[in-house]
Amino acid sequence: DYCGLQFFAKDVERCMESFAGIKKCCIFKAGEYTILIAATATERSLSTVTPLMMLKLLNKFKIVIDIISFVDGLPTSRNGSIQRMLIVRQWMNKTLKINETYGVSYGENEMVKAVKMQEWVEDKLTK
Repeated sequence: DYCGLQFFAKDVERCMESFAGIKKCCIFKAGEYTILIAATATERSLSTVTPLMMLKLLNKFKIVIDIISFVDGLPTSRNGSIQRMLIVRQWMNKTLKINETYGVSYGENEMVKAVKMQEWVEDKLTK
């Protein structure tokens, strides 16, 4: 659930995994933050890939990821699916080996405030 919109994590992950250089990814909520952990196979600068990933999610799902962390690999089960709870636990306990992390937004509550402020300004300008 993001700003009242509902998505399946797997749909968002599948969208990101279709992105060149992303092997597997895991998306989850931690408090008011939406976190994306992406296993990459790219040698490109991850700071240049991050805005492209954000644009793709914004265009397709209208969501903003707050924190994107890049790792070499994610734990998977025997059938190849990611072990979501293990990834979340490792991220929360700071034991997940992260190569790079980018903070993109300030959380869902701040996003809601910004949208309301924009609507208020637009309302005042049209009167």
